[in-house]
Amino acid sequence: MNYQILDLETYKRKSHFEYFSQLAYPYVGVTADVEITEFHAKIKEQRLPFFLSFCYCAAL
Repeated sequence: MNYQILDLETYKRKSHFEYFSQLAYPYVGVTADVEITEFHAKIKEQRLPFFLSFCYCAAL
């Protein structure tokens, strides 16, 4: 696994990190590599919003 050290002072998602780091334990995060090339082309073709479309599919 490749790790990258981030400078939190210049990190564009600093506010997200601060919010989630203050939550009470336990909480779980999961990451995965997902191939979405065809998905992206299809929603772009149909002029659908990426984020909402992706959330819909992930929730199924």
